[in-house]
Parts: sequence; C-alpha cells; structure tokens
Amino acid sequence: DIVKQFVTEALTLSLFGGVVGIAIGIGASFALDGRELGGQEMTTLIQPWSIAMAFLVAAGVGFASGSYPAYRATTVDPIAALRNE
Repeated sequence: DIVKQFVTEALTLSLFGGVVGIAIGIGASFALDGRELGGQEMTTLIQPWSIAMAFLVAAGVGFASGSYPAYRATTVDPIAALRNE
C-alpha cells in the first residue's frame, strides 16, 4: 500500500530527526548548566513534558508531511507518472 509506505517513511525520518534534536538539546542544556552569561549563572532544567512534546511535534510533522504526498500518489496513474519522468 503506497499510503502506508509514504507515511511510514515520513514518520521514520521525522522521528529520527526528533530524537537527534532532543539529544542535541539535552547536550546543550548540560553544557550550559552552571556557566556564567552576562554576570549571572545559568541553571537549566529539562522537563519530561518538553521532551514528550518535542517527540509529539516531530511525529505530527512527519505524519502531515507524509500524508499529502501519499494522497497524491494514490491519485496518479503509474504509467502516466513514469511517462513524464
């Protein structure tokens, strides 16, 4: 099923990007914790809900960005699509 393939690919890519982004954010948070900026010591706090929200946003973007191309792919005749390539 082409719709399942498109959406699965988009979700996989966006969730991988979300995990990488979350890891970079956590790393930056640990790197900045306790440092001085403008004469004030920075303290960082990672909230579990913010990690969950980032993951959900990544999944939502992946689903949205995969659904429309999947829908378009179902409406195109494969022979006509290959003829235009």
